[in-house]
Amino acid sequence: MDGNDLVKMTLLDMKGLVMNDEEKQALICMADQYLVIYNHLIDIGQNEPFAHQAAMNIVQAQYAAYKD
Repeated sequence: MDGNDLVKMTLLDMKGLVMNDEEKQALICMADQYLVIYNHLIDIGQNEPFAHQAAMNIVQAQYAAYKD
């Protein structure tokens, strides 16, 4: 990474467009939770659109308290 790339990444980070380590870990946790819920609902016989919507709603509700 040269100086121009470093400046570009710093400017993007300042605008909130680059994830830091904490944000990356949170995204990984949310994706894992989504997949566990989605796969469980499919396993118990729910259809894919329902499983997707339910998993999204549950993950959103869990992380709603952490919004700014």
